[in-house]
Amino acid sequence: MSVILVVEDSHENAQLIITAMESRGYEVVWVKDGNTAIDAALQVRPELILMDLRLPEKDGWQATYEIRNNPHLSHIPIIAISVEAKSDDRARAFDAGCNEYFSKPFSVVELREAVAHYIGMP
Repeated sequence: MSVILVVEDSHENAQLIITAMESRGYEVVWVKDGNTAIDAALQVRPELILMDLRLPEKDGWQATYEIRNNPHLSHIPIIAISVEAKSDDRARAFDAGCNEYFSKPFSVVELREAVAHYIGMP
């Protein structure tokens, strides 16, 4: 079963994403901050990471950068999902190493399609 790591500090947003992914047959692991995301990625070795960028403690940009620079994790596709608060948020996400960027609110259908593009259907 394909495992997706969801990094999201909002319970409501996390539940929306988790429901969307589990309904397609993916296994989901949810964490709430960037520090925990890196530890979870090392333990779980997900096929894909859905990363909120605006997180408490270590933000998603820094967590993505650290994942990209870890030889055990660097191959994992990362899709950023965040409120675009500044015009350069999207560019910063790609500079940090994200493969895709979705602004909140996002289309669940388009998110599922992006996930399937990177890791296929379970």
